[in-house]
Amino acid sequence: MPRKYGLMSADGHLEVPPERWVHRVPEKYRERAPRTVHLPDGGDAQLIEGQPLLEANFLDLRAGRSEGTWQPFGLKVADAAGTGSAEQRVREQDEDGLDAEVLFPAMVAGPVFWRNISHDEPYKAVIRAYNDWLAEEYCAVAPDRLIGLGVMPITNADDAVAEMERCKKLGLKGIQLGALPNGKGYPTPEDDRFWAAAIDLDMPVTVHVAFNRTGPRATQPTLRYPKEDPVIMQRLRRPFLEWRCNFGMSPSFSVDQCVL
Repeated sequence: MPRKYGLMSADGHLEVPPERWVHRVPEKYRERAPRTVHLPDGGDAQLIEGQPLLEANFLDLRAGRSEGTWQPFGLKVADAAGTGSAEQRVREQDEDGLDAEVLFPAMVAGPVFWRNISHDEPYKAVIRAYNDWLAEEYCAVAPDRLIGLGVMPITNADDAVAEMERCKKLGLKGIQLGALPNGKGYPTPEDDRFWAAAIDLDMPVTVHVAFNRTGPRATQPTLRYPKEDPVIMQRLRRPFLEWRCNFGMSPSFSVDQCVL
C-alpha cells in the first residue's frame, strides 16, 4: 500500500561532508574531489578545486544545536542535525513529526562549486559519484521518506540527458538543474533535447531558487535573441533589459521579446 503523507518538507538539504560519498569517485579522479579540512580554530572547511576554502556554513547548520552552543565560527559539520547517516535523518524526521523530505544537495559548498573542477571528466565523475551514493546508499534506507534529487552536470545537453537517464535507472524521483542543460547562461535549441527527455522519462525537474551564474555564465546574457542588433542592445543597456524580463510584470517579458 502506498505511504500516506501528512507532513512533508519540500526543501530539505544534505549538508553532509564529502567523505560520506567520495569513495564512489573512481580512484584516478579521487584526489580532485571535494574534501574536508580542519581549520586552526577547530572548525571544518571544504577544499574544492578552483575555489578558496569554504568554511562550514553556520547559517545552514543550526539544527540540533542547543541554545548557547551555536556560534558562527569554528563550526564542525558533524555536530549538526541532518549531517549524519540516512538512519539518523529518519530518526530526526520522526522527532520533527515529518513523514518525508525532498532533499536538495548542499547549496553553499555543493554542486555550484564542483563546476570549478577544471576538466570535464573528473567533474562529471564527481557528479556521478554523488548521485550513485544518494540513490544506492542514502535514499535506499527509506526511499519513501528520503526523496533525494539527482545533480545534473553543467557541461552540455547530451551530458545532462545521459545523467538524467542514469538517475532514473538509479530510482531517484527527481533531478535538480544548477544551470540550463546546455551549460550556458541563456537558453539554446540544444536544451529542447533535455526537456523532451524529461517528459519521456516522466522525470520531475526543479531549480533551487535560481540558476547559478558562476564561471563563464557570470558575463553571459540571460537571453540571446536571434535578430538582436548589437548597437541597439548596447544602447538599451542589456542589464536594464534583463532586469525587466526577470523582475517585471509578466507582460514585460512578452513585449520586450516582440520589440527585439
